[in-house]
Amino acid sequence: MRSIVTALTALALGIACNTASAAYTITDLGSLGGWETHALGLNDSGQVVGWSRNGTGTQRAFIYSNGVMTDLGLPGGMSGYARNINNAGQVVGDNWSTSRGYLYSNGVMSEIGTLGGPHSNAWGINDAGQVAGGVFTAGNPDVRAYIYSGGVMNVLGTLGGSYSQATAINNAGQVVGDSRTTGNAAMQAFLYSNGVMTNLGTLGGANSTALSMNDAGQAAGVANTAGGEQHAFLYSNGVMTDLGTQGGSYSNAWGINNAGLVVGETGSHGIDFGMPDHHKHAFIYSGGAMIDLNSLIDAGSGWYLYRAADINNNGQISGTGMYNGQYRAFLLTPDAPPPPVPEPETYAMLLAGLGLMGVVGRHRKGMGGQTA
Repeated sequence: MRSIVTALTALALGIACNTASAAYTITDLGSLGGWETHALGLNDSGQVVGWSRNGTGTQRAFIYSNGVMTDLGLPGGMSGYARNINNAGQVVGDNWSTSRGYLYSNGVMSEIGTLGGPHSNAWGINDAGQVAGGVFTAGNPDVRAYIYSGGVMNVLGTLGGSYSQATAINNAGQVVGDSRTTGNAAMQAFLYSNGVMTNLGTLGGANSTALSMNDAGQAAGVANTAGGEQHAFLYSNGVMTDLGTQGGSYSNAWGINNAGLVVGETGSHGIDFGMPDHHKHAFIYSGGAMIDLNSLIDAGSGWYLYRAADINNNGQISGTGMYNGQYRAFLLTPDAPPPPVPEPETYAMLLAGLGLMGVVGRHRKGMGGQTA
């Protein structure tokens, strides 16, 4: 038990103590022939998925593995992106030309379909191949969150309103996302577990959305504060913690690993659907502190990191930055490997019984979604 505590403490504090020199090696993931590439999901093998423009400017889904970026082959040269990848190498994402979510497995791309409505999307996938996302059902004008497993799509319901969207699913089958509340009064983050959808609340404002979760049931995302700002949050053991910003009014948490390390973006204004700008920078939240990832890479690398999208259990981070005047996807690899991550149930026990609160603290409608 003592060794687990020591390992977790080192994992939580090691990054915060190493800001004077480069803590990560950065890899440019390349492109599919165009000028823009964005990284989204990441698995424990260091495989990365996202989207890249090809030579004709079409937005294409990719997987990056063993130093090679491969077009996933959306049919007919259609546009879309890859959202997430599990440890078996299965990929989920959206085909924008058909407005359907898809599952890519063993070289075969399968459309997830709908429940009688026109559209669906696929956001999350766990190691069992269960998929989470949103779907239109027959006669319903709004999206509903779903779990897709074994070829069957099950709708999860809402927080009382007309809309829900699932964004992530862990290996216990728990799901997070957001939903309209009763009367469609607000959009708020939810956790779905054992058939029950729970409202995670906000940071004092109206809206929130959960964008990722780990196997311990912790969730990360973005919520309105009482002052109307959008701040990244970490939800753990029933408590939503404001992760703050780095001097601006905005932050957003896109990814969390099983050690409770959170990554995202922070800056002076919120989520946008156009081109990103230098009012944002990528962060990692570790040991109770939000750290600019630009301070943890070689200052002479030529990179400016503005969004960290995901973090795996080896501490690698995927995201997007500016390099040589272009939007490029990156993979950060820690210069020193992190200590082993305990099993989720052990980690949860430590959080509750040992007070390890340094790590856990104290993509759409409403809040928007990650599209770039």
